[in-house]
Amino acid sequence: MTHLVMRGAAAGSLLSLLFAAVPAAAQSSIADDDPPLRDAGFIGVPQPEGRNFLLAGSLRTRYDTNFRRQTVARGASRITPFVEAGIGLPVGQQQLFVGGTLGRDVFPGNSRFNRNRYSIGAGGNLRAGSRCTANVGGQYSSQQLLQTDVADLEDNVQKRSTLGASFNCQAPVGIGFGASVIRRDARNERAQRSLFDFDTLSIAPQISYASPVLGTFTLSGSRQQVRYPNRLVISPDGPEQDGVDIDTARFGFSRALGTRLNLSLGASYNDVKPQPDGQLLLTAVPGQVVLVPRPGFKGAGFDAGLTLRVGARMSLAASGDRSVSGGGNVGSLFQVRNSFGIDADYRLSRALTAGVGGRMINNDYRGGFASVDEPIRRISDTTKRVYAQLAFSPTPRYSISTEIGHQTRDSNPELFSFSNTFGMLRMRVQLGRG
Repeated sequence: MTHLVMRGAAAGSLLSLLFAAVPAAAQSSIADDDPPLRDAGFIGVPQPEGRNFLLAGSLRTRYDTNFRRQTVARGASRITPFVEAGIGLPVGQQQLFVGGTLGRDVFPGNSRFNRNRYSIGAGGNLRAGSRCTANVGGQYSSQQLLQTDVADLEDNVQKRSTLGASFNCQAPVGIGFGASVIRRDARNERAQRSLFDFDTLSIAPQISYASPVLGTFTLSGSRQQVRYPNRLVISPDGPEQDGVDIDTARFGFSRALGTRLNLSLGASYNDVKPQPDGQLLLTAVPGQVVLVPRPGFKGAGFDAGLTLRVGARMSLAASGDRSVSGGGNVGSLFQVRNSFGIDADYRLSRALTAGVGGRMINNDYRGGFASVDEPIRRISDTTKRVYAQLAFSPTPRYSISTEIGHQTRDSNPELFSFSNTFGMLRMRVQLGRG
């Protein structure tokens, strides 16, 4: 069903974007939620190199003092058995792969939230000579929606499909260039969340210069077209699909300073244009309408990252960014995000690693609207999270890790505020080569 939305007081690199990497034993915490849409990567299934296969099984258990992320807390557990499989096939210099995942989220005592989760994907990692690489692929996934930015947990399955391609040509010294194209769609099974369905098309060219002395400089641009197929805006030309275009220009720099320190910096400028840029609204006078401009956004952004090895056992990482993205799973047209975080790992032994960290994320929601799942328009919120991890992995074949943490979301309006404390245990066994 298509809905009419009335607004107002009454209502990194190309490859990292395309292919999600396998995480290390200890990594920055996302509280066992699924990654935010902007950080979800492209292909999340196993991609074995060479003529290899991978088969892995895992069991994740979690207890949360506020599992629905609501103002009034209620504790519950979640158990997720999970299987991953992938096959790699080399064809000359090219590497093809196909992979998939299958699991189930089980909430003991809260069975209405139980859902299967699965994904299947395929693609190729391609080479042309010694300087040029390309990646193509697609993925389809289905799972219970478990993301921190959602107002609260509902019994809703989100299905996503993604297609994309990228190429990059870069020598160790000199000028390089590349581009990526990604198409991503998301559909929600819960009828009340149909307003949050979205289609995105992202195009991002770049040119770079690499020097072993100076570092790597990158000039890039991107256009993200976001459309919400179940929202309509009444424009002077009639009903139109709601959406937004986000144009970004970025200048970046990265360099290794010795063998222990890596630094990356980026400055960007964002130009956000609602589509359509104006809408007709009824006035207090019967039969009279006015054309109201739909405000966009123009402003600077940044991204910064630093990693530091302290001795042979300890590493530190700090990051921050200011960026703009489509509304996605939130009742808004787009959102401006500021994020800052710091993480530390310490290797206690060859097989045992401890980690601690914290992160703060501030979201400013633009073009907000009310819905069944979000009865009041969301304006802004700030999420803070601290955590501690312990990971044991004597071989790549199996690992055990545990994590405890606490997070809060201070929201305007207060209806969407929450705090929770969580504890998790993960076990994983792997066959074949990943």
